[in-house]
Amino acid sequence: MDVGVYMNDRKRVLVVGGGIAGITAALDLSRVGLDTVLIDRGPFLGGHASRFACKATDRCLKCNNCLVEQKLEEIQSTDRVDCFLQTRLSRVERSGDGFRATLITSPLYIDPQKCTNCGLCFEKCPEAARGALIQAPSSKNHPFYALDPSQCHYFKDGKARICQDVCPEGAIDLDRDPAETTLDVEGIILATGYVPFDPREKTRFNFDGFANMITGMDLEHMLRENGVVTRPSDGSRARHIAFVQCVGSRDVSLGHTFCSRVCCGYALRMGMRIKHDDPESSVSVFFMDIQNFGKDFTRYIQQASGTLDLIRSMPGDYYAAPRDRIRVHYFDPEQRVTLGREFDLVVLSVGLMPRPENVELSRILGLSTDEFGFLLNSETESAPGIFVAGSAEGPMDIAESITHASRAAEQMARHLGVTL
Repeated sequence: MDVGVYMNDRKRVLVVGGGIAGITAALDLSRVGLDTVLIDRGPFLGGHASRFACKATDRCLKCNNCLVEQKLEEIQSTDRVDCFLQTRLSRVERSGDGFRATLITSPLYIDPQKCTNCGLCFEKCPEAARGALIQAPSSKNHPFYALDPSQCHYFKDGKARICQDVCPEGAIDLDRDPAETTLDVEGIILATGYVPFDPREKTRFNFDGFANMITGMDLEHMLRENGVVTRPSDGSRARHIAFVQCVGSRDVSLGHTFCSRVCCGYALRMGMRIKHDDPESSVSVFFMDIQNFGKDFTRYIQQASGTLDLIRSMPGDYYAAPRDRIRVHYFDPEQRVTLGREFDLVVLSVGLMPRPENVELSRILGLSTDEFGFLLNSETESAPGIFVAGSAEGPMDIAESITHASRAAEQMARHLGVTL
């Protein structure tokens, strides 16, 4: 393992997490003259939000996904932020008024200094379809490609070096080792984000038993990549679609009594986009109640009520129906009877869950978590110099995450005595 020490005389902040909150915090800190090191466990910047689809119909629906693209472009063009991808925070120690942090970086098989994003490695890779080489969700990322050793033949037989051999720039080296970096920083911002709820935790959905039951995150990716809603079972266009709200959150049986706050917004916006793109389709939304999701909420809900079939009832059972359809049973409060309807596609609007590593992060940094596992901001803890940004603290949409991250950067600047 390569070991390096990363130090200079200027004030520096470590931002952990390269999603929209982490990028925003890093950019804001750089604008007030602070050097920033931004790390992320994944191969690309942007986090979950970089994989979301634009929901615009004949007008903008304020989903704010375009802000992610803007932030990605900004982070690539600044020289005050050093980005370490495929990197995790291994150890932190108090050092004077700051911290000494140890970072572990997985092998970066594609050298960003040499890669020109020509795509030849992806074109020639025999296992690209299986994910041996993956593409970034946004063209604003560089490199645009990353190698997954768990799917690559070379890491199974030690022989196939096709991507390395065809790279015209010599940017690929399959024999690279992990690297350890030690750096001194004056502050740390945690922007580690969230994980989507896994519906397999609720057996009543029988999630793996239905080819045409997907999550809201799956639908986001589908719309972003393909622009149309299709059925995974046969690739045909889905014409009768159901959204089921509050999957994973507001669930006493799971101990998840919190509201994820973003699910209503993304389901209604995606539903309206689907109807706009395909007026002959039908979109039903099963819900407990609709949460406010912005200052234009009244306008959105009025439009949704006239466009979508909003059903105030939560389905109880799901059954296989002919032609790989799904039959949904629910209680109709108006007729006071149980009804069944068949859909081409059922979309589970999954909530936002705390990251499992929050427990370890809170331990090594002296922070606490709330009752659900989200990180508590150090303003209320005995951990000076550490602040939390974005949905690491609790469910937030893109706009809220950006605002919250800017607040964390402002807190950090004040802590370090930097004039804003």
